[in-house]
Formats: sequence, C-alpha cells, structure tokens
Amino acid sequence: MRTLTPDEIRQLTAQGCTADDWANIHVAEGFCADYVSDVQMSGQVEIGNFRAEHELPGGLRLHAGLHDVTLHNTTIGDDCAVSRVSGYLSNYVLEPGVVIMGCGRIYAEGRSTFGNGTRISVLDETGSRVVVITEGLSAQVAQLMADSHPGDPLHCALTALSRAYADGRADTMGRIGRGAKIVGVETMESVAVGPHATIEGAAVLRNGTIGSSATAPTHVGHGVRMSDFIVDSGACIDGAAALTACFVGQAAHVGNGFTAGQSLFFSNCQMECGEACALFAGPFTVSHHKATLLIGAMASFANAGSATNQSNHLYKAGPIHYGYMRRGCKTGSGSHIVWPARIGAFTMITGRIDTHPNTERLPFSYLMGTAGEATLVPAVNLFTLGTRRDAEKWPRRDARPPGETRHDIVDPGLLNPYTVGLIAAAIDTLNAMQAEAPSERDYIAYSGVHIRRAAIGKALRQYRMAIDLYIGSALAADVTQDPAGAGEWTDLAGLIAPTVEIEALKQAVAEGQLSTIDDVNDHISHIALRRPAQEQAFVRRLIATVYGAPIAGPLTDELQAQIRAAHDAARKAADHLVDNDARKEQSLRRLTE
Repeated sequence: MRTLTPDEIRQLTAQGCTADDWANIHVAEGFCADYVSDVQMSGQVEIGNFRAEHELPGGLRLHAGLHDVTLHNTTIGDDCAVSRVSGYLSNYVLEPGVVIMGCGRIYAEGRSTFGNGTRISVLDETGSRVVVITEGLSAQVAQLMADSHPGDPLHCALTALSRAYADGRADTMGRIGRGAKIVGVETMESVAVGPHATIEGAAVLRNGTIGSSATAPTHVGHGVRMSDFIVDSGACIDGAAALTACFVGQAAHVGNGFTAGQSLFFSNCQMECGEACALFAGPFTVSHHKATLLIGAMASFANAGSATNQSNHLYKAGPIHYGYMRRGCKTGSGSHIVWPARIGAFTMITGRIDTHPNTERLPFSYLMGTAGEATLVPAVNLFTLGTRRDAEKWPRRDARPPGETRHDIVDPGLLNPYTVGLIAAAIDTLNAMQAEAPSERDYIAYSGVHIRRAAIGKALRQYRMAIDLYIGSALAADVTQDPAGAGEWTDLAGLIAPTVEIEALKQAVAEGQLSTIDDVNDHISHIALRRPAQEQAFVRRLIATVYGAPIAGPLTDELQAQIRAAHDAARKAADHLVDNDARKEQSLRRLTE
C-alpha cells in the first residue's frame, strides 16, 4: 500500500470525494482513481485495485469501484464494487471481489465475537440446559452440552472450550469474505460474512456470523431479522424469518415468516411458517405449517404436522418443563404434547398428550391422546409406507455438498444398533407386561399410557420381524469386531455409537484431555469411523441372544442359512404390510378423482 499522489487527490476531489486526512488513505500499487466517486472517507482507509467486472442477476455488468459511499476505518480489497450506501461502511475489511449495493449501515461496534459464545437456553427456558454456540458447532457437541447441567464438569469444560474459540474470533473489525454479495440490506452490525455468501434485502442483522464457502454458499433473503446468531455454510434464511439467539446448521432452510428464539437447527432442517422457542432441532427436523409451535423439545429426523403445539409452562414454577422426541417422531395435525414427556423413536403422535408418558422402550408406535388418556399401539409404525419413505428420502435430501466439511455426523438408517437395541428392550417389556398384568384387563397401564392387551401379540411379531431383517442385512463374515459395540448404543443427535464410547468421550472432555472444540469433534469423528467393527460385535451378541448361538467364533452354515431364511421371510412380510399401507393411500386418493 502507498499514499495517494497529489494528482490522485485532485482527481478524487473533482469526482466528489473527501477525506478528513488524505494521509490516512492508502491505495494499492496500480490504483486507478477513475472508478472512485462521491466517497467520503475518515479514519484509516485502504483501497485495492479495480480491474474486474461483476455480472449481476438480469445480465447487468458492474465494474469494480467505489461510488456514493461513506467509509470509516475500512479496507476495500481488490475488485470490490461498493455503491449507493445511504448510511456508511465502518470498521470492516472487504476481501477481494465483494459487491455491496443499495445498503444502509454496515458497521462493527466495539470488540465483537460476531455471535460466537452466545448462550442459548434450549429445552428449559430458565437456563438449566445451556448450549454455547460457535462457528461450525456440531449437533453432537451441542447435545453433549444440552444433556448436562451448568456446573457439571462436562458442561463447564465444553463451555470453556467454546468461550476460548469465541475469544479467538474477537475483533474490532468485521470481515466480509471473498466474492460475497450484499444488496439492499438496511442495517448490518457486527456481522462476519463468509466467502460467496449472498445477503439480499435483509432488514436487520446484528452480532452474528454467516458462514459460507464456494461449494456451499449461504443465502440470507428479504425481510430477514437476526440477532445473536450463527448461520453455517449452505444454509438459506429468507422470507422475512426472524431469529433471536439461534444457530442454523449446514444446508438448513428457515423461511416463509418462521420465527424462533433460543433455538438450534442443525443440518438439513427445514422450518417454515411456524414458531420455535428453546427447541433443539437435530438433523432433518421439519416444520412447514403456520399454526405450529415447537417449544422445549429435543428432536431429530422429526416432522411436525399442522397446528402441532407443545407446552412447557404449567403456570407454577415457570417454563421449566421440556421433553424428548427421539429420532423419527412425527406429529399429526392438531396434536398437543404437554411436557415433560419422553417419546420413543419413530412414534406417530396424534391428539392431546398430557399424561407425561415415557415410551422410549417402545419405539415405532402410535401414541394417541383422547379424552384425557393416552393410548399406545406398539410396533405399528415399523412397516408403514411413511416410515419406509422417510428412511429412503433422508440420504437423498442431504444437501451438504460432498466436498464440504460436514460438521454434523448423520446416520439416517432406520434399523441400526440403537433402534434395534430399543426393539429388543421392547420385546422384553411387552413380555413382562403380559406376564404381570391381570388377564381379565383389556388395557394395560404403562408409564402414562394404556396399551390394549390384544395389540401386544401383533407387536411382538412385528418387533421380531424387524430383528430378523436387521440381523440378516447386517450379517457379515470375517469382520473384525470391537467389543465396545456389544453393549447398549446411543443416538447422539444423529450419531449412532456404543454408549460406552460416548461416556468415554464425556469423561475425556470433563477431565481436560481434549484442549479445543476441534479436538472434541475429531474424537467424535473417530467414534463414527469405528462403527463397522463395533456394529459386528452388536450383531453377534444379538444372534447369541436370539438364536442361542455362541457369541464368538464362526457361525455354522446351518445357522447362517437359518438367519437368511428368517430375513427373507421377514422381508416378504414387511413388503406385504407396506404394500397394504400403500393401497390404503391409493384407495383414498381415488375418492378425489
């Protein structure tokens, strides 16, 4: 950089430019004053070269340069195009190729961490479940924080690591990444913008980071208002969405008037029209309806029907209640869940549920609330068209590009050691229920729900079909086994892993063995890489339980043939059930034709 020559100062003055001190204006070698007009400058200003042209939507071509803008303590990189800024641009670094047009005020105020370190009170609005957000926050790290109370060694350690990351991002200068485009933004205060992001027509953005990259550009659209936020790469926020104290993950979409506060939305979430508060929305959580309120809940791979409502406030001790909908849950239109409750994986929920049930040991069920009672039909959601469709669509709908670093580890599989472990537990639970309940009762009470005795036999058969399907599909020969997989498994916000591995991770973090958030995520990635060998240990233990076979050593040819025959029979029966479900859909469709 060099100072301006007298001739350049005279030319700039003739073109309507001013400076409080021309000695504080520095330009790159090769700077051409022809592309700078009506610019008011104060403080330290650095300006690069203007050689390139930018093509805008509609075919308009715009030469790089500065026109009709007020600059204060600002660095303008090579080939930037900044014009018609009615307010001012202050305390910012623009990397090469940035386009800013028709905006109001863009400035950084004081020393900012740009949303990093913001504390989000998920689940319990009163603050007993706090997640500290940072750039690149993974769903797994977030759940580790949300599952621990402030003051616990694990939570303290993760909070300290997150604060250290935030402190490393602190600066008095904002930054707009290479090739970003900012058009028609009213106010942008202390917001870091990643490369190739597009911000078009946003209303107010304050204290945040918009992550972006060339392979996964982020879009923030018209009327959007956000404060105290982190948005990850490839996300889209548009349609006058309003977010306060929120994290939006990779390839997530929030728009069409959606409002949220104190909430987390991880990769591939789609949230439109409705409202969220204190929500932990794990990967692939979806809500598309105006009258839907999701509050105080943890969910993943979930779908909220129209007018879904969740209650976390019993008007006694404040909004302290919250609930868990394990992976794959759906809510029907008009459903209402009164927290606290724990809903088992892949459960379909309809009606009003206010009995505070715990159905985690009975996955793939229907939970129906009527007249102040909750009825559970176990296993009925295992072999439906909707469940199969969900399992097939999630891998296809992962919008994170292959070349992009994926922050969330997402296993979208339907039958895996976690869900199959729950199914095995469900079989034990139902068998015990049948043995212990008086035979004359038509319904059996269980943890806040009623189960019809006549439904138990069918549920046991369908659960066993699922186990036969899983064993037959997962059976592999000569695969190294990791004994850690032989125990219980956990779903950590999309990561399926042995519980012992997750507990070891928690201990390592709590004891300070991992020194950065990146170290924690690397540890989690190593857990995911070890899954194949660990799953084989789980499968062998399951075979030993179901077939009475030895847990070690090669499987006999006879046993393998028996397993394959059971798998084939289960597959045929499952396809038949799904086909029947599909025929019901088609018969209803014909009513409108």
